[in-house]
Parts: sequence; structure tokens; C-alpha cells
Amino acid sequence: MSLRVGLVAIPGAEGDAAFAWLTGLPEVQARRYDAGVLGTAADELDVLWVHGEAPPGGCPPEAVRGFVAQGGGLLLTMQAAALVGPLGLETVPPNDCRAMRWSHAADEWWSEELRGLAGYPHVRGLATYGAHPLVEGLHNGTYCWTPSEGEAFAWSCYSGGAWPADGRVVAVERAYRIQNPERVVAWEYALGRGRVLCLGAFIAFAAPDRQLRPQLERLVGNALRAARSSSPEPRGWWPSPGTLASASEALALPEPLEFDGALPVPSDDPLLLAGAVQADDAFDLAGRRALLAGTEQRGIREVWIHPHRAVASWTVRADGDVALGAQVEVTPDVVSRALQTVDRRLQETVLVALEHPVVLVEYRPGRKRRESVGRGPVDVEVELVTDLRRMWPFAAGCGGNLVFCCRGDGRVAMVASESDDGVMAVFLSRPATVEMTPVAGGAPAVRCRIRTTLGSPLFVAVVGGADQAELQRTLRGIRRLGVAGLVRQRAQRAAVVAEARLAVRTGDALFDRSIEWAKRRLDAFLGDAPGVGRSLLAGYATAREGWGDGRPGAAWFVTRDACWASLALLAEGEYSLVRQVIRFLGDRQDVTGKVLHEATTSGQFHFDSADSTPLYLLLVARYLAWSGDREFVASIWPHVERALAFCLSTDRDGDGLIEHTGVGDGIGAEGAGGQRTSLYLAALWQASLGGVARAAEVVGKDRVAAECWARAARVTAAIEDRFYDAERGAYARELLADGTPSGTGSAVTAVALLLGSANPVHAKAFLQALGGEEFSARWGVRMTPVTEPGFAPEARDRGAVWPLATGWAALAEYRAGLGDCAFRHLRANADLAFARQRGAFDEVLHGLEERAVEGCPDHACSAAMVVLPLVEGLLGAEPDAAAGRVTVAPRMPQGWSRLEVLGLRCADTAYDLRLQRRDGALFVAASRTQGPGLALTVAPWLSTLPERVELDGREVRPEVTGWGAGFRCAVAMAAGDGGEVRYFLK
Repeated sequence: MSLRVGLVAIPGAEGDAAFAWLTGLPEVQARRYDAGVLGTAADELDVLWVHGEAPPGGCPPEAVRGFVAQGGGLLLTMQAAALVGPLGLETVPPNDCRAMRWSHAADEWWSEELRGLAGYPHVRGLATYGAHPLVEGLHNGTYCWTPSEGEAFAWSCYSGGAWPADGRVVAVERAYRIQNPERVVAWEYALGRGRVLCLGAFIAFAAPDRQLRPQLERLVGNALRAARSSSPEPRGWWPSPGTLASASEALALPEPLEFDGALPVPSDDPLLLAGAVQADDAFDLAGRRALLAGTEQRGIREVWIHPHRAVASWTVRADGDVALGAQVEVTPDVVSRALQTVDRRLQETVLVALEHPVVLVEYRPGRKRRESVGRGPVDVEVELVTDLRRMWPFAAGCGGNLVFCCRGDGRVAMVASESDDGVMAVFLSRPATVEMTPVAGGAPAVRCRIRTTLGSPLFVAVVGGADQAELQRTLRGIRRLGVAGLVRQRAQRAAVVAEARLAVRTGDALFDRSIEWAKRRLDAFLGDAPGVGRSLLAGYATAREGWGDGRPGAAWFVTRDACWASLALLAEGEYSLVRQVIRFLGDRQDVTGKVLHEATTSGQFHFDSADSTPLYLLLVARYLAWSGDREFVASIWPHVERALAFCLSTDRDGDGLIEHTGVGDGIGAEGAGGQRTSLYLAALWQASLGGVARAAEVVGKDRVAAECWARAARVTAAIEDRFYDAERGAYARELLADGTPSGTGSAVTAVALLLGSANPVHAKAFLQALGGEEFSARWGVRMTPVTEPGFAPEARDRGAVWPLATGWAALAEYRAGLGDCAFRHLRANADLAFARQRGAFDEVLHGLEERAVEGCPDHACSAAMVVLPLVEGLLGAEPDAAAGRVTVAPRMPQGWSRLEVLGLRCADTAYDLRLQRRDGALFVAASRTQGPGLALTVAPWLSTLPERVELDGREVRPEVTGWGAGFRCAVAMAAGDGGEVRYFLK
């Protein structure tokens, strides 16, 4: 249906630009009016749009209000938003009305810590609290204006905490990585059968910088429809900020829960890591909806029920004294701590449900020493504080005031926000004394003290929800499953990950256990946030003051991390989780086709990285290579083509290389400002083009395939021509704005080698340095070598050790045939599981000392870089499921005599592989355990040419190629059950 829109705007550049855009909309009948004729023109319109400065003489109030009351829509943008007062819509008009010229130096959000970022984006836009027609397709907000130095601008909005008295707040200001609830930039009114929508800032059609023009056009197009719409679609408004918590008898409490089962015994899990508490290392447990984080000595610190913090602190006392952890048992599913005071001991066991927003904690009495016998049961107090804090970038208290209530017998206590944005309930297995009180000062919070005598076990269940409706659904599920059912769900999932996914047996018990821990950790990063989606979260830790306020580590959706982690999941045979990641990323593309950089579980999306989109394309291609799932890839192909189109749009100089310029950063030092493009980004683009070309052939998109093959060849040539310096024998790290190559000392160069986008012969000097002391510490690979000017061992980009980069190094070295260095780097990552947090893999470590620095002690990419180098490096798996073939090119470490790989999966087929060195020969046996036969090629690395090669007892001639300092000797098996290849060496 066509929308009849009338624009009132003072003649000039801005008004003319707005009308030119409006007349170009195919679904709009546009006319331009003078304010004085609106009384008669209103009958011809569906929406009246007043834009820019308030028109001379204003709009006739009675005529405009009558138009709206009869079902018309009124859109007021920029300074015209101040008309809400003269039109009689608002008793408290906007208090921040200005007209001035923009100065980058005066940008209030360009903080001192960001002044050194040469490419700092001076962008503005808006953020909603949730779903609203204004941001349909814009994911709860967008940037829509990039101001230029000296550009004239004006706005009318509410600042300094002021809000409209009669309207509902739709959106607040958004700057680069900043959400400013102190400035309201969008609000609306309902009047009769119509609506009034105000966008008081950042709507600039004549802006010189058109970088964000697609987002601006989508936003204003949405606004025109939202002003006219009377349909019941969700209209999320910002609640009034909360300042207090109070008791409320009106809060409806649910019935108590029955605790009908036992929590798992940690010693039953073969991955158990146990010992005395010494360094107060971190621990965490995660399900799809909940995250619990704490430390071994101090205990539970936080519980997050995405997107809210259900518990902000948790303290246990025995006979009045704080009980601290003395012994700990850690498995991927449960953590049990022996807590003690001077002469008391009790046992705390914690489990987080797999699919439900539920945390179960059990306390049992224990004995500390013989003389404590006979003293009677211990008096226990569990004190927890909840603030229902919404995850960053939302401010504390943004959900409004809190209310709380408790059952008389103490078995149920509840805290909820008055806006129904977050709720949590505490359930006890038996009556206890429960006291609930507000926490003084700051944002609203509630302290809950539970007191009882621990003569028998006590269960405490924390159940949360995004709102009351989800809480009720969860409680119905818990009552149906019971504790036993929740425990069974976790056990069943653990069995799938352990038994139905790839596993290795090497005779090296620690290495084998590390692989299993990495698999289980990776599975635990799948998160589900209501209204946002389900994908992989990046990392877990407790929130910290300052920058980390409201951030539980990196427990939000980050494309870069999700893609690298998903490559490892594919390698271990986990396709279903990766499908969810691909679907999540594709369904949430920007209007330009760009793939998001990160999305918080609170629903704020950022599209400020250059590598997310090619990484998404690469992941789709690798998913098809491993799974052969043509139908799924065909179903998401429109997302693939939109992502391709976006990447192509970033090649501003037409040289075939996509750019950081105006798009975002990459990783390491790339894209931090001043670069045109980087080797890292070029390598991702080359690999993604090749991968999409192969995928396009499979799904019948021959034109796309041909174009991508041609572009990939051009990028390959450009990498060698633009980045490689033959005199120095090295690849540059980046191309500067003028096209000059710059920098060589970066571990990120390994990405180009592991993807096959750069020539390992040309990178010989880099590969030698990568395995040497310049780059490599015992615990991993530094991002820059110690000899690099500006080396800083704690700085992420300038000297710290990233397990992610260590994994890249291992993969690059395996591809180049440097197996000894590769295994040393793989082993460094594997050993992280036993270094600090038990069973977890650090995000960042010090470059000169073996200790963690900033970042998460439990990180998805770090766990991934144990699995991926094992499967695609050490084992050398090369899948091509769509063609019905798979190759394994193993490089056995020198110290191993055997390697058993169970469940290597490609498409619907799985093989068990057994490698053994014996009597100067290498035996490689493959047996099909699932699915139809594939064309399997065995191509191990050998240090010398074999004297004889046999396939199932029959002598064969292998295909031999040089590989590093040795040879790759390939033997193809006919599709079937497998077979055994024997290499007899000199």
C-alpha cells in the first residue's frame, strides 16, 4: 500500500535533500507543503513530516492535533521536535535545543584513552531499549550520522537526565561504543487514533559524509511507517531509571519447588580436576541461558541469567564466620568446594542447568577435624545480593525500581523490576529464616540473607527470567523435570560431546584430557538471550569496576570469536551448533549486508569491524566442506550474496582488496587507524572468495562461482604484488592510506599462511622467527617479537601472548611442513587447561612471564585453538563433503608411537583412524563406523621416501610431493569401509 507523506521543511540544502530522498521511495506518494496550508492539506495525507528548523509561524496546532487524532501520523525531526510544546502535546518540551558547527576536538565522547586512536569514528545514532518499529531491521539501534569537521548541525532533545512528561522514550543517544541514557533523542505520543514520533537529533540528509546514508534512510523510512502504524507490534520504551528497591506484598510469589534428585558426584566425571585451593583461581559454569562465575577461595561471585545479573555477590558464613574454599573439585558440569572456617567445614556443590535459566547449589555438613565432632549442626548463612543489572552498555538501574517479597517460611523469595525487565526467584528445599532488605546507595539492589541449621542438606535454586512470562515458563519446566531431569540433560549432552564427537587417544594422558576439556568448554559457550538470539559467546569472567562494569568477561556474541571457534566445532564434527551460528549472523546483517562485530545479550549490536563479513563467508564455505549440507547453504544464500556485495563495496580504489577504511578494525594492530588494508584482511578475503566459489558451484550459482574465482585470483596476485617485499623476503603487515606497505613483525601474518593465501616459501624467514625465541615463549606465541620497537609484554597488540595466535602459528607451521614447531605451539595451548583456571583456556598471557594478564580466564577461541590445530594441523584433515571425499595428512610428533582418532566426521560419514610407528614403519588404518563410504586419501608426512608402500597388503605407488623438510606420500582408498596403508621406511 502506498503511503501519502507530506513534508514541511524550510527551503535549503537539508530540506531539499530530504524531499529528494522522499520522492525516490517507490512506496511513497510525496508532496511538499508550506506550514500555513496544513489545515487543508491534512486530508490528503497519511503522514505529516516536519523536518529541520521549525517552520516560520509554526504549524496550526488544532489542525495538526485533529489530523493525528483521526488516525494520521506526525513525524517531527531535528529542531522540529521542539514543536511538541506549541502543538500542545507536551508540558515539558525539549531542554536541549542547539544549532552550531561540529568540531572533532569538542566531541564529548572522544575520551582521553581514545585520543590515540587515529581512526576514531565520530559517529552518532540512537539506541532503543528493545524491539520497536523505528528500528525494524536495525537491531535495536544504529549509527546514522558521521559529522564532518565544521559541519553545521542542530537538534532538539532532552539532556542531562530530563525526560518528556507526556511522551514515551523510544531511543537515547549512541556514540562510538557509548550509550548515553542522559540524552533522549527519540520519543513518541499516542493521540486519539494516531501517533506522533519525534527524532530530535542526527537526521541529516545533506551531511557531506554519506557513509551512514543507508542506515539513515532505513531509520527515517521506519519512522514514517511507525508514525502511521496502529498495529500491535512490539513497541519497547525506555523505563524510568531506578533509584530504589522496596518490599511489595503485591508481588505474586510462585509455589515452592520440590528438590527430588541429587547433584552429580564430581569424581564420576573422568575429566575431574581437584586439589587444594591456593591461588583463588577462577571457575565458571555455563548453560545456554545462565552463567555462574566465581573464584575457588571466595566462591560464587555472580550469576547472570542473560541479559540480567541475577546475583551480584554471594557469601557463605558458618557460625557467623565467612567460610572460604579449602579444597575444590571441578568438572565441566559441576564444581564442588569444601568450605571452612577456623573449626567448621561444609560442602558446596554447584550446577547450572543446560537449557533453563536455573542455578542449583547444595550445601551439606562436613567435618573439619576430630575435635569438632559433638558440637552439633553448623549454623549457616547464605547472603546474596541481586541488582538485576542489564548487561552493558546499559547503565545500572536502567530497568527501573526493584520490588521484592518473601514467603513466610522462607522457601520462596523474589526480586523483580517494576518495568518487568528482569526477575529472579530463590527457592529453598526446606523452611529457613530469610531476610530481604534494600542495599543502600547507588542503583537499586536487594540483599537476601538465608539462615538455617545445616543438620541436613540444603538446596538453593536461583531461577531467573527476562520477564515474568519467561520465569513462569521456566518454573513449569522445572516442575516437570525436577532436579533429576535437569541433571540428566547435562549428562546426556556431555555424553554426546564426549562420545559422538571426535576424540583422540595418544598415550599422553594430559594431552588427551586437554582435548576433551576443550571440547566441553567450546560446547559451554553456546548462549541464548531472549530477543537477541542463540550463538556462541566469546569468554567468561566476573564483571569488574570501570570499563568492565556490567561485563561478565566477554559473555556476548562476537563474530570474530564465534567464527574461529566454529571452525574448531566443525573439525570435531559438531555441525548443529555451527548452523545456529551461521543462521544468527546471517539473520542479523546490517542494511548494507555487513555482518555484526558484536551483539550483547542485552540487545545492542555493533557493526564496527572489517573482518566479520569475510569471516562469515569463510565459515559458510567451511561448513559446506565439512558437512556437505547443500540444502542449508542454499537456504541462507541470500545472506551470502549480501555479505559479498558489502565486501565488494569496501574496495574503494578498485584494486581488488577490501579495506579497513571507513569499515572497522581487524585484529592485532590492523585497522587501528591510518591503514587502508592489512595482510590479515586480504587473506580472509582471498580465502572466503575461494570458499564461496566452491560453495556456489555446489548450490548451482555458476555466475557467482565464476566471479569469485576470478576475484580470488586477482587478490592472490595482489597479495604477492602489494604485500611481499622480495628484497627483505617478508610480507608487510599492512598497506597505509597512501598504499605504502608497512610493518612485518606480527604473528597475524600466520593467518595468511594457514589459509593458503600467502606463499610459505616467501615467508620462510617469518616461519623461522615464529618458532624461535623472538616470537615464542614456552606458553605460546607473542603477537609481536621481543625485538620489535615498542614491544610491550602486557599489550594485546604489541607483545602479549594470545592462544589464538598460538593456534594460528601451529596451523601455519603444519601447512608449511614444520611439524615440530607446530606441535610445540599446539602443546602450549593444550597445557593451559592445567595452568590456572582448572580446565579452561586463557584469553591473553604476559609476553615475558607465564601468567595471565587482561582478558577472560575462560575463552572460546583459546579452547578452539587446541581442537582446530589438532584436526586440521596434526591430523591434516582436508574435507570436501560435497564431492564425497576427505584427505588426512597426519604429522605424528616425534615422541609418539601411536595416535588413535575416533569419530573423524565428514558429511554423514565417520572414520576411526589408527596410526602406529613400529619396526621402522608407519601404519595408518582407517575404519568406517558411520554413514556411506567416502573417497579417503591418506597422505602422511614422512622424513624420508619410503622403500615400499602397501594398501591392505598390496604394494602401491604413492603420490609424493615435497612438504617442508620431508615428503607428503598420498595413497587413495576406494570409497568403502576403509583399509590400512603401511609405509616401510629406510
